[in-house]
Amino acid sequence: MKKRIAFFLALLLLVNCAVPAFAAGGGIETLKINPYGGAEASVDTVRWFASGGNRFLFLPADTALAAAKVYYSASDTVRIDNVPVASGGFAESFTPGSHTLSCGGQTYPLTVMQSASLPSIFIETASGSLDYLLQNKENKESAVIRVYEDGALTLDSELKSIKGRGNSTWIECPKKPFNIKFDKKTALLGMPKAKKWSLLANYKDNTDIKTPAGLTLGRMLDIPYTSECRNADLYLNGEYYGNFTVCESVEVGDNRVEITDLDKLNETANPGVEIETLPRGGTGPNGTVQNHEVKGSMKWVNLPNNPADLSGGYLLELDFGVRYDEEVSGFVSNRGQWVVVKSPEYAGEAQVRYIAGLYNEAEEAIYSKTGYNSRGKHYSEYFDMETLAKTYLFMELQKPLDTALSSFYLYKDAASDQLVAAPVWDFDRGFYTPESRCACDLSNPDGWCSNSFSYCYNHGDTTDTETLLSLLFRHEDFRLAAAEAWKNTLFGAAPQQIDALFANLYAENTASRQMDLVRWMYANAASPLASASSAADSYFATVSAFVHNRLGILNRAFRGDLAMLYYDANGGAGHVFNREIAFVGGRVTALSHQLPGAYMTAPDGKSFYGWNTKADGTGTAYQPGDKVPLTQKTTVLFAQWKTPQPSDPAPAGGNSGNSGGNRSGFADFWARIVSFFRMILDFWKQLFS
Repeated sequence: MKKRIAFFLALLLLVNCAVPAFAAGGGIETLKINPYGGAEASVDTVRWFASGGNRFLFLPADTALAAAKVYYSASDTVRIDNVPVASGGFAESFTPGSHTLSCGGQTYPLTVMQSASLPSIFIETASGSLDYLLQNKENKESAVIRVYEDGALTLDSELKSIKGRGNSTWIECPKKPFNIKFDKKTALLGMPKAKKWSLLANYKDNTDIKTPAGLTLGRMLDIPYTSECRNADLYLNGEYYGNFTVCESVEVGDNRVEITDLDKLNETANPGVEIETLPRGGTGPNGTVQNHEVKGSMKWVNLPNNPADLSGGYLLELDFGVRYDEEVSGFVSNRGQWVVVKSPEYAGEAQVRYIAGLYNEAEEAIYSKTGYNSRGKHYSEYFDMETLAKTYLFMELQKPLDTALSSFYLYKDAASDQLVAAPVWDFDRGFYTPESRCACDLSNPDGWCSNSFSYCYNHGDTTDTETLLSLLFRHEDFRLAAAEAWKNTLFGAAPQQIDALFANLYAENTASRQMDLVRWMYANAASPLASASSAADSYFATVSAFVHNRLGILNRAFRGDLAMLYYDANGGAGHVFNREIAFVGGRVTALSHQLPGAYMTAPDGKSFYGWNTKADGTGTAYQPGDKVPLTQKTTVLFAQWKTPQPSDPAPAGGNSGNSGGNRSGFADFWARIVSFFRMILDFWKQLFS
């Protein structure tokens, strides 16, 4: 019996050892192409991409197959379409299209795709893997980089580091964005020299052109310090990683936001001090840091010494509260706006108090009905109105998901007393996105958007603060300034240039976009190329139609006699906004006080009984669904709250006015659950693809 068991164990061991050897001996282990005829170990060698039973080669635009070399590891000669190919030989047979590879009795379907028009970037990490980088956004590795443009090697250098970047894109998307940093300032893709560059993945952009379109449009509008950019095909450790937008990071410095660098002045004022390691302080108990939930709070670094001049420069970012908590320096305005001090990143107490005081004065003026604060200063004294109007129009055209909620920048230089609304940033979920926020349908080219947003309990935040742009648009003089800016810029004067911008970018990126779609979405489709081509064309048609139609709608709006309807919570909490574009003499439909993502809640013990043109209910009353005449440029409807009595009619909406918040919270909860499982599903797809 023991002999039989020993025999079967030996047989099992023999089979286990033989299977891998048999499999390895009968197929292709690796296959690579060097598009430029270099060695197999070169940084610019492209590995085939395997997904399920399919194999793909994604070649750079400037691949010359007659000069390119093919390398493989296999037990036998590899044949492509039954033509033998020698490892180390030329790759002229690997033409774009569908092929069959065979080796040792096994066959492999191979699809070859080639980009067009775009440069290619090859990065090889020190470890030769992305495993460490993908574990944590803050993990860094050194690397080497090569850049090819039109067949010419334009950069062959070392990177001090490559690391992850982004927020939701990094967390939720399989295609990750990165930051790269050189030891010294380096020109990249024809853009001015800098140490730091961003490689934006654009995974949530279904065209790959929204970011370059947004940045290019910002520069066409002369919005200061808007980043230059260029799209490129990115290869990481020999693997095609997709179409990326390479652009300047938003930061203070030469060829960036060129204002006084307070971080450098802080270093000068504190010689020999490691500022990054200094303890943090704030307005919390005993000088501690407070989180985003406390209005009027601040946080800083405990600098021993301050520069003599605190007036600039400052680079500020309006952001979500949960992201604010992750930053070093910043403040929460008196009205609840979260403001990150991006530069100086390690701001001292005096610096944070200075810039927070200025912002709060400006905010008070914006919130007031007259536009003047308690100091008698108008909001226009605090802001550069030209850039503010242009940036508002830029946002209104896009209808972006995060309009003035996140990635919204302001800067102040020492040479000026005003805040400048620039540079513009973050466009992958604008110019059409099949999403909604604050009851605004971002896929519909009609209706208002950026002038009627609040934080609406979004992103886990619980403030009901309106955005900067929403508050500004309540002032008739700002609406007039925006209308004038529309007429005098290419928005109103040459909208065809914007249509042409999108069309030209799509033509330039089409081949690369199709490769990107196959790589990340359609590798396992029945017809990967046809699926990617159809999807790319469909996506662009949707985006270009949205932009064209939105331009026409806003052109009619800003050339007409605009009338705005606003809703006042009148003692309640939260916001609802009118989305209809209307004119004096027209009518709009009164809304419910409870909309998905934008709602008002009643004071304790009270219920909603409709709207009225006067806060005390002595004006004209309206119920949701009624038509409201707009006889002047600004009309306000005040919510009417009452303590229900047995003899009263049923409250409007049939509830206390609080359940809207509960329903929205429940919906937000399930949205988060769905998002979580989608992330898990994407992970498994990538793991087993």
